[in-house]
Amino acid sequence: IDPSILEYIYIPYIEKIQNTCRVLDNSFSLTSLFVENSDVSSVKNYFQYPL
Repeated sequence: IDPSILEYIYIPYIEKIQNTCRVLDNSFSLTSLFVENSDVSSVKNYFQYPL
């Protein structure tokens, strides 16, 4: 695979996944079983907008 492809597509994609995991982890690590509306909307917004 061309290294430039990795640099421009693969690496940002991996970073996006890591950030997504962090957002989800933060949302679900709350003590209550119900995620606050603000957290739900932030997760939705996160998936809605590309890099």
